[in-house]
Amino acid sequence: MKASSIFDRFIELNEKMYIVNQGLTATHPYSSTWYTWPLMIRPVYYWISDNARIYLMGNPIIWWASTAGILTSLWLLTIRQFRKDRIILFLLFGYALNLLPFVGIKRVMFLYHYLTAFVFALLLLIYLIEKTQERPRMVLAGILLTAFVAFIYFAPLTYGLPLSPGQYESRLWMKSWQ
Repeated sequence: MKASSIFDRFIELNEKMYIVNQGLTATHPYSSTWYTWPLMIRPVYYWISDNARIYLMGNPIIWWASTAGILTSLWLLTIRQFRKDRIILFLLFGYALNLLPFVGIKRVMFLYHYLTAFVFALLLLIYLIEKTQERPRMVLAGILLTAFVAFIYFAPLTYGLPLSPGQYESRLWMKSWQ
């Protein structure tokens, strides 16, 4: 029997993982598909006790701004002067490399599968803010201040702090967050 190389074993392992994952048929009420992750359509609901709940969700301000950064970067690539911006190309490549593998997966997936791609979306957002001709520090300060207010507002859902029914409902910005 011929000894396998590390590369052969790597390929074999990935093939087996792919086959096993394609055969999984379980469902979950808080699962989500890859194309909903950039908009944080479906956070993961973990726990409830009386009037306290815990969700896995991002800060909507940061999350949606990073998605705007991805879309802006893609748009910038249509403009000649940005087509050769290696940083935008590298960060978009990293984003795609971490998101596109989920496109073909049929098993149950959750928002947390997006977190690695989300890092590249954040880096793109910061890079675009830095390239802003008009007061990049003001833009960044505005986003950070708004994100801080959103953090305080949504913290009870992240940390399981009690909320009245009205307070809870006011934090459900999308029906799919219930």
